[in-house]
Amino acid sequence: MKKRLPFFMLLSVVLLSGANYAQYVVYASHEIYNPGDTVSVIFKNGPGNPSDWIGLYKLGDNPQNPIEYFYVNNTHTPGFPLANGRVTFTAVLSAEGSYWVGFFENNGYTLLGADTFKVSSGQSFISINKYEYEIGEAITVYFKNGPNNAKDWIGIYKNGDIPGTDLSTRWFYVNGTQTSTVGISEGNIGFNPGLNEAGNYWLGFFENDGHTVLDSVGLVVKSTTAVDDNRNDIKTFELKQNYPNPFNPNTIIKYNIPSSSFVEIKVYNSLGQEIVLLVNKEQNAGSYQLDFNASGYTSGIYFFQIKAENFIETKKMILLR
Repeated sequence: MKKRLPFFMLLSVVLLSGANYAQYVVYASHEIYNPGDTVSVIFKNGPGNPSDWIGLYKLGDNPQNPIEYFYVNNTHTPGFPLANGRVTFTAVLSAEGSYWVGFFENNGYTLLGADTFKVSSGQSFISINKYEYEIGEAITVYFKNGPNNAKDWIGIYKNGDIPGTDLSTRWFYVNGTQTSTVGISEGNIGFNPGLNEAGNYWLGFFENDGHTVLDSVGLVVKSTTAVDDNRNDIKTFELKQNYPNPFNPNTIIKYNIPSSSFVEIKVYNSLGQEIVLLVNKEQNAGSYQLDFNASGYTSGIYFFQIKAENFIETKKMILLR
């Protein structure tokens, strides 16, 4: 008779023999959390079923007994099918120790990927106000439980860059300037304006002018392109029909801004549920275009909406696979 391994041993096999696969499928946004911190999980390259789900567990617990679970739409009801996204748990992990998260397929217990993390008091920690930004959009970084040195600092690096070998793209001491003054163990700093080049980046919290990484978190900068800067010719707000339409999987959305305004553009599914925030920032007068990539979404009718000052307009687009 074939023996069954205990689940914690199976989990170890997944994490050790398939570490790269697990890392790219699901991972906790931090390796160490303080008791009571909010735990969020990023998942990528999933099967795209509405009933794919992510469970949160104490290390050693079986998949049938999660502390908490969510479907990929971050609710307890299967909804929009997502292959990539983020789930944020509401459970408060007050007990220190080791935990794991599992990504499971279609209401079952087929483990697609897993990651482990720890809960431990007094850990240095950073987080950001969101994880996707437009070019130039301000980035707010929150930190706590730092070593309280005046020269503790936070730097932004391109993915693949190595602190101490490669220069940071941007950096500040914990007082929000490039001149050290007093030690601060908890607070926030702002990079405003934000990054001027699209791409994948990571933020590091470093100790005392050195390159010891206390904590880190990733972010993505997307591109919104100004296509016409002849501002005097633009008299009204306008949201244009996307092109091509129908599309698969990319389409272009163009819009006009007659005066400097805070602009928000969102995409909704046919049920009226928001699926992605494309623009959320102050923009100067001009004509703009952005590329919407619907990879990971299913065929169907979607709506995109612009809000700027008192102007609101919505248009329909069709994704055909």
